[in-house]
Amino acid sequence: MKAFIENPANTKLKKEFEKGKWINRGSLSEEYPYPYGFIPDTLEEDGDPLDVFVITDKPLTRGDVVDIEILGCGIYVEDGKRDNKIIARIKGTKNEFDSKNKSKIKFFLENAFRGKSKKVKFSGFFDKKRAMKLINTSRNL
Repeated sequence: MKAFIENPANTKLKKEFEKGKWINRGSLSEEYPYPYGFIPDTLEEDGDPLDVFVITDKPLTRGDVVDIEILGCGIYVEDGKRDNKIIARIKGTKNEFDSKNKSKIKFFLENAFRGKSKKVKFSGFFDKKRAMKLINTSRNL
């Protein structure tokens, strides 16, 4: 499975890659804790590809495509719409979905839009089995 990286770790600048071009979505209140992007060939109920955080120490940049292994998912609601977050690592690495990484991702999701007009709610983390079910469902939408 692949992930397309839209936003590297340690940046507040949110960009999205849509229809072959980069769109600047402005600045967030918090830095991305890990590279963030989407899983190609998926579609969420909100009309966007399924989002993914890639837990890694490797510096990834906008536009990188990496092979990933799924670790779990975070259930997140943004402005009343469910917006699932897949959690993965680069294939063949040992990065874990542990309490430290969960804490960083949860903090980011709860605070990235602080002071903005978005309403967010984080509902918790789930295991690889549930994440794979979300991915498979998103490929059938």
